[in-house]
Amino acid sequence: LGYRMFVNSMVTVKPIDDSALQNLQAELSMQNDSQALIQSASHLLSGVTQLAGVVSVPKRDVLAIEQIDFVRLSANRILVIMVMQHDEVQNRIIHFDRDLSAVELQQASNFLNKNLAGKDLHQARKYLLNAMTKDRETLHQMMMSAIQLGEQAIGEDKDDQDDCLIAGESNLIAYDDLADIDKLRELFTAFNQKRDVLSLLDRCMNADGVQIFIGSESGYSVFDDCSVVTAPYSVNNEQVGVLGVIGPKRMKYESIIPAVDITAKLLSAALKSEK
Repeated sequence: LGYRMFVNSMVTVKPIDDSALQNLQAELSMQNDSQALIQSASHLLSGVTQLAGVVSVPKRDVLAIEQIDFVRLSANRILVIMVMQHDEVQNRIIHFDRDLSAVELQQASNFLNKNLAGKDLHQARKYLLNAMTKDRETLHQMMMSAIQLGEQAIGEDKDDQDDCLIAGESNLIAYDDLADIDKLRELFTAFNQKRDVLSLLDRCMNADGVQIFIGSESGYSVFDDCSVVTAPYSVNNEQVGVLGVIGPKRMKYESIIPAVDITAKLLSAALKSEK
């Protein structure tokens, strides 16, 4: 309660200094794809604040499909290149039960792009499931191959992508407020498992600007000795993820808050221009 009253009534936010701002802009401008931009944001935040930087990755299932292409690697092995909304690219290798020529793969790609473009992965899976359950006699060989390829291409990804990127965890070792070895171990376990971190970030997805959770306000006991400062980032005015920092309750709020805020704004601008 004491820290909350202090933050609400006493903290005067200081603008981030020009050199730090220019460094953030320069570092983000060096990245050439959305995944690299998001990963860079977590490292930049941890470097600027000397805390743990966290960024949630846009959920791929809610991104719309823009294009699907197939490349024949060898007999029965096919590379799938799937371009999603916001220039998110997914590659995977699938195995098919028969050898398809480059012409057949192009036909399958054309069919899927015509029917799946603009749909998110949930909608695309539903479309393919419905198509698969139709009377097979009404589907000629090319359509069946295309549907089966599509089912493999957008099936549930067994190699779970990181939904949350964390950088600078070791920065927290330097703070006396977090010196209890058991609590520090518990905190590092939470960083490794990511579940609680991601859940907290997801709660901030629709927030309007910076959110501050002090101690037990987060709702997760592992963060009871910490403060979490977050802000959502967007692409084309659509909020797609959240970034922030985790550190001791006695952090320098006056400089941490603008650092989180400006990094979210810069990441949003970089993702927009990258598009």
